Amino acid sequence: MERFSKTLSGIVALSLLLSVVTAPAHAVPTDFDFSGTFENDNDVLLIDFNVASASDITIFSSSWQDFDTGLGFDPILALWTGDGTLIEQQDDGNNSGVTSSNGVEYSHGVWDSFFSRSLEAGDYIASVVQYDNFARSDQLEDGFIMDSDPNFTRTEGFGDADNFNDADGDARTGDWEFHILNVEDAGATQNGEEVGGEEPVVEEPVVEEPVVEEPVIEEPVVEEPVVEEPVIEDPVSIPPTLEDPVVLDPESNPTTADPASGEEVPEPASVVLLISGLIGLGIARKRKA
Repeated sequence: MERFSKTLSGIVALSLLLSVVTAPAHAVPTDFDFSGTFENDNDVLLIDFNVASASDITIFSSSWQDFDTGLGFDPILALWTGDGTLIEQQDDGNNSGVTSSNGVEYSHGVWDSFFSRSLEAGDYIASVVQYDNFARSDQLEDGFIMDSDPNFTRTEGFGDADNFNDADGDARTGDWEFHILNVEDAGATQNGEEVGGEEPVVEEPVVEEPVVEEPVIEEPVVEEPVVEEPVIEDPVSIPPTLEDPVVLDPESNPTTADPASGEEVPEPASVVLLISGLIGLGIARKRKA
């Protein structure tokens, strides 16, 4: 029973590990920037994008900016589900200011598109056309009301230019610039042809290689022993001292008279002195020999 329990625990642990390894990894939400130019009044731009989880997304244009600047046309923005069902259509964003995308500040004016919304996970489509080319129905496949007129801004009397006259009669251009924020992936097509956008700025992590310092190996200091040479002193030769023999002066040598014989006999001290002198004389002679 114990062996079976251990086996079951191992199977469960392996299953959990495999589920972690094989779990799909979601991309990090980021920003995408697209720009291009319409050739005709009725051109259509479609931006397909994906949201991996419930998120707040923003789509805005920065190509109209302000009145009388000679910049891009007045856009209409519509948001559709992935299968082409209309969610919302917006003529003007009415948001004049500055918004950042991929770390770059973009200005937008009141007639620029500006759309923010909370979306569930899924695929979506954003469409961009020039005012007043509204959607024909709530299905994208039905197209737009000006699909048949490539010069409708002149036909409708907005201005005298062949294309891109705004409702106030100002001549604009076909330039457009759109940004979509906080989505997983996005791509754009204009009239069915792919439009290249600026790749999102993904900063590669800076991996610093560790600095490996070579160990400093200090050579051991071997001190040579100091050998003091012995001081050999030359022997001091002491020359022998030759003492002159003591010669006794008979006149100075005191004597005493022998009471028995009446002869003079040297005193004992004189005898000792005499003997010492004889001994010294013998030693001196021996040294010389």
